[in-house]
Amino acid sequence: GVRTPRIAHCVGRCQRTGGVTVTARRIRWRDDRGQAVSTELLLLLIVALIGWGFLAWLGRLTSTSQDLANSAQSAARAASQQGNPTDALTAARAAAYASNLQSPCTTQPAVAMSWQPGPTGTWRGGSVTVTLTCTVDNREPITNTGRTIAASDTQVIDRYQEAE
Repeated sequence: GVRTPRIAHCVGRCQRTGGVTVTARRIRWRDDRGQAVSTELLLLLIVALIGWGFLAWLGRLTSTSQDLANSAQSAARAASQQGNPTDALTAARAAAYASNLQSPCTTQPAVAMSWQPGPTGTWRGGSVTVTLTCTVDNREPITNTGRTIAASDTQVIDRYQEAE
């Protein structure tokens, strides 16, 4: 709270009482409390900048993860339209490499494919899963390394395609 000034009578010289100087009925406050606003704002600015940097880093990582998931879906779809597992892996790699993931990733993404046979025990009518893995050059302040992220997608192999 605010203190009420004590009025002292000046005789010759003014008296200073409790942080207040009284001179011929004029009061000058000399209390320094409440002057830390600039320091508090500076600390708030630093915390806000750190938070903004963290959100930017997290946004880049989330965006890259979504790009990788979309590319995995495209690669799985390309694989599911092929007539055999060998051609499917080739098509999945071609789709993954054509997806321009090299801009967020440090290298081409690694492509892994697995498949489940259909009801007849063959390729047709089964499902194919493509997993993409890449390392993102998203250096962290503490560890100073990138992150490895992965995404996979499963597509049903077209049952009605022509056998080769």
